[in-house]
Amino acid sequence: MLRLPYLVTGGSDERIRVWDTSAVEDSNGPPDLLRTLDVHSHEISGLALWLRQGNKHGREPWILSASLDGTLRKWKLSDMLARGRVASLEPSQAVPPTFELTDDEERELLELE
Repeated sequence: MLRLPYLVTGGSDERIRVWDTSAVEDSNGPPDLLRTLDVHSHEISGLALWLRQGNKHGREPWILSASLDGTLRKWKLSDMLARGRVASLEPSQAVPPTFELTDDEERELLELE
């Protein structure tokens, strides 16, 4: 089981924040903000933990971030915690997002006009 005292958040300000929650666990104090990463050009819509196989020390934690800019990016948690610039691992072939409305959605949109 992975037991790391970190919380990763993302939201409408296009930034990912990494928090240390050990103060909360130890003394009921607030979490400490460790890093703020400006990594997307639009709102962050989702975050997930990926435990990557193949590390000599077992599973390696990565953070996946999805954004309304149409990208899905992955970040090594150890890089996010380290001081200095964090590099994004871009997908080899990014597919631009497509938006299509269903017939019902088009009717609802027309009703709003």
